[in-house]
Amino acid sequence: NAQRGARVPIVRVAPRFTLISRKLNYFSSYENVQGRELRNPGSEWNPGFFLWLRCDGGNLYKVVAKTEGESMLEKADLKKRIDKEEYEQRKNELTEKLVRLQQQCIREKFPVVVCVDGWSASGKGTSISKLVKDLDARAFTVYSMNDPTEDECRYPLMKRFWERIGQYGTMTFFDKSWYSEIIKNLSGMISGDKGSAIAAAQIRDHVDYIVKSRNGQTGLFAESTQILEGQLVADGYLIIKLFFHISKKEQTKRIEALEADKNTAWRVNDEDLYQNKNYDKIYPIIDKLLELTDSADAPWHIIAAENRRVRRIEFLETLVTEIEEGLARHVKMK
Repeated sequence: NAQRGARVPIVRVAPRFTLISRKLNYFSSYENVQGRELRNPGSEWNPGFFLWLRCDGGNLYKVVAKTEGESMLEKADLKKRIDKEEYEQRKNELTEKLVRLQQQCIREKFPVVVCVDGWSASGKGTSISKLVKDLDARAFTVYSMNDPTEDECRYPLMKRFWERIGQYGTMTFFDKSWYSEIIKNLSGMISGDKGSAIAAAQIRDHVDYIVKSRNGQTGLFAESTQILEGQLVADGYLIIKLFFHISKKEQTKRIEALEADKNTAWRVNDEDLYQNKNYDKIYPIIDKLLELTDSADAPWHIIAAENRRVRRIEFLETLVTEIEEGLARHVKMK
């Protein structure tokens, strides 16, 4: 039994998984650790503090867990700003790194899947367009996912995404992934007179109920994402999940600007207007969903998209950092 304050090796995984129970069946594979049991050295079970992980070799590791109930969206600093000179320098440096990393991915046959989700008018499509113009067009594909067709609705949710996953050595960008679909479906619960009165806490509980099942086990959507993402990771894919976060005030400003210009008015649809009108009610839905689907091998990265310079730098930095780390693991395991 471990004693409080004892010297033990550190496995740095926080905030890459959310602790749900004492048993940990899903752990970061690249740490080469198979979780068996989590223990707290104190008498009380405290997922917000630290825990002990018993591993196959009998070694004891200290694991820091993400605090239960911590807001995912609040991780983004929407007030952050970058001056033009610093922006240009960092943008050029990061772009050069990303171009080199793409070529290394091609040589090492390392596949990358980038899921770009976020609020309407948060700059998802624009960011992807600016990013890929410097990449080798032969080794990436961008999919702007609209509503499923009548034929696609006959099949499981993940089928149309699975069919578009690129081969080894390529990058696949999803402008709205499978998460955007479930967000849209969950957002429907707040429509109507009765739904508009649902409190934020009740909405979070309802999302928990839907994403999980009524008996507390993994629900259909969470299970589908775990299967899809788990199989891709097991096959050597790197999954980078990003959510572009903006405030309601900024979203309203951007939507009104788009509507005011006849050349861009077509980009605003009923779904965008609905989301903006119900922003405060949809916020806890998204926040809870991100919390429940944040995992060790496919963590969420919240991008502060309020400012266009900050958005582009954070987007580039996240991709560069994740691909560098992913390539290092990939090469090491070969």
